[in-house]
Amino acid sequence: MPDYFLGAEFGRINGEFTDRGVTSTWSAKTYLKNVIDCFEQLLGNLRTFTCPYDSPLLGPTDKSMYRSLIGSAQWAITLGRMDITYATSMLSRYNMSPREGHLLAIKKLFGYLKGHMRGKESSIR
Repeated sequence: MPDYFLGAEFGRINGEFTDRGVTSTWSAKTYLKNVIDCFEQLLGNLRTFTCPYDSPLLGPTDKSMYRSLIGSAQWAITLGRMDITYATSMLSRYNMSPREGHLLAIKKLFGYLKGHMRGKESSIR
């Protein structure tokens, strides 16, 4: 078994994980170090954050509104608005703990829909 392949590090650790007392590990640590070093050469020093999206969590009322908007967007996809599928799918991942930035993004999606009610115009009329 290789130790490093396509950016992934492979290894084994001892513990009571299996009957044999050993389990395999898989890590992106070396890959990420190399990529971050490369990007820092291009962009300058990157700050360290404790979470990938630092925006306040929504309160109960806004959470409910967010979930309602996601559900409405999903129904719009069912009705044929395939152009919002990716954005809706990505935003729906945060249904359990949406943040203010997620609410802003779903509002932008509905702003897009408001400006493009018919979607991409079809050549068939």
